[in-house]
Amino acid sequence: MKLIIGGAAQGKRDYAREQFGRGRYLDGSCCSREELYREKGVYDFQLWIRKRMQEEKEPFQEGGKERLLEQCRAILQENPEIVIICNEVGCGLVPIEQTDRQYRDLVGEICVWLAKEAEEVHRVICGIGRRIK
Repeated sequence: MKLIIGGAAQGKRDYAREQFGRGRYLDGSCCSREELYREKGVYDFQLWIRKRMQEEKEPFQEGGKERLLEQCRAILQENPEIVIICNEVGCGLVPIEQTDRQYRDLVGEICVWLAKEAEEVHRVICGIGRRIK
């Protein structure tokens, strides 16, 4: 698995296509876990996480984070070559709403886990990528 991170609108998707091929990259805001089992990659993975959170009755209560991590594990098991593109959501202002802060923290925790599992991690700023793992 390859993980690409960076700010919004920084050229991560174009960078992914240049580095890892032009296959189909799914929109994280509307794709299912099963679709991620077979496609080249996913962009806006932070929105995939948000959607899963919205489906959970109590995403921040007992077992919610673990269930999301299990879904991520299943994706990597079924599609170990996937390219995951995720916005950095923890580098700006601290959100006022508690659920928004919890979302930001959860995306960060999942990205930490993904980075540990990844074969490569790249950070893209202004369209320029740098391999950091």
